[in-house]
Amino acid sequence: MYFLSSGKAEVQTRKGQLVAILRSGDFFGEGSLLDDSKKRFTTAKCATPVDVVVIKREDFDRYTRLSIHTKNKLKRKWRAQSLVYGKNLLRLEQSVKARTLSEGDVVYHEGDKGIAVYRVYDTEGGELPVVGSACKKTEDEME
Repeated sequence: MYFLSSGKAEVQTRKGQLVAILRSGDFFGEGSLLDDSKKRFTTAKCATPVDVVVIKREDFDRYTRLSIHTKNKLKRKWRAQSLVYGKNLLRLEQSVKARTLSEGDVVYHEGDKGIAVYRVYDTEGGELPVVGSACKKTEDEME
């Protein structure tokens, strides 16, 4: 894992697509320390000269072993970061099919087999409510 103390680094896919730019204060590489496969998922490339602090696996394990809260927080950050990278990749995708939906149209139903990912793009400020058994709230919970 690396802590970027100065400079800029680019996060790229294996094919060289840019998914993020990291700046001073950011850290990266934690995914390979948090995931059981211990493999890197992206490439970090210096965009400018950089200074980094290297955090070795032994140190990372020691730090996170002392605080499960810290490890869980890192996992949440890593998952959120992965989601951002995924969204950035979707924005670069050239073969995306656009669909225009009307009010009341269903994009997919709970329990359907997942065969696609969707990105909501709305220039008029509409809403896309997500409803499911895990999301349903009683009227008391909504107040």
